[in-house]
Amino acid sequence: MIIGEQPESWTDFALQFLLAHPAVTTVVIGMNTLEQMERPLAAVDAGHPDADLVDEVDRVSERCGRLPKETLFG
Repeated sequence: MIIGEQPESWTDFALQFLLAHPAVTTVVIGMNTLEQMERPLAAVDAGHPDADLVDEVDRVSERCGRLPKETLFG
């Protein structure tokens, strides 16, 4: 395990991570139905990773290059 526990949903984590990252100014998600919209809205309402986790993911990414998500969280 490199960083911590595997998130419940990679899609939710990706959205939350982007919103928490200081280099990201906006996020655009394509959705076609109400069902598709509900999940990202719930992810945003759930909050985002703390700054320490965002920084750690950045450090690991820089050191290792692209990693499969299974490798990143164990």
